[in-house]
Amino acid sequence: MSRLSSNVRREEQLTRSILSLGSNLGEREWNILSAVRLAAMEPGIRIAALSPLYESEPVGEGYSGTFVNAAVALDTSLDPLGLLAACARIESAMGRARPDTGNDRAIDLDIVAYGDIAMNSPGLILPHPRAGERLFVLRPAADIAPGLRLEPGGPTVEDLVAAGAARGWVRKISSRIVIPSNFLNLKDLD
Repeated sequence: MSRLSSNVRREEQLTRSILSLGSNLGEREWNILSAVRLAAMEPGIRIAALSPLYESEPVGEGYSGTFVNAAVALDTSLDPLGLLAACARIESAMGRARPDTGNDRAIDLDIVAYGDIAMNSPGLILPHPRAGERLFVLRPAADIAPGLRLEPGGPTVEDLVAAGAARGWVRKISSRIVIPSNFLNLKDLD
């Protein structure tokens, strides 16, 4: 018996995507878990895996404290821009107004990868153009998708972490995430 989000029908074509999540305001851990819950309730999204939580230093200026970061693997029937719109709805529901670069935030969601799609549109670049430079993205992503390649034929995210290719520091603050099925609004499907 498999566990799927109730908002994805079995017959839909799904694409595996990786999101990076970050929060440096309020109950940071709870903010991450709340964003995952909201994602699970979005039509066309099924949560596949959630990384452990990490604390990290901010990249850039204008931040008053450290971040909690995670990565989530999801299967989606949404196209890349539809997934981006879903991320924006989740951020908005949690009080974030874009653009707000360089500010503290309760939640930040970024699409790291959408299947093996590469795209460069005004609103979305895939894979995320700075993911390979940021340890707070690579470390959680390596936990749930170690073989993910940000460039075709390039190193895996696990290889990038091992090589010390990214800037910053991260510290694992949870070794295992256990999320009750009712938190994610999951139901058993035969």
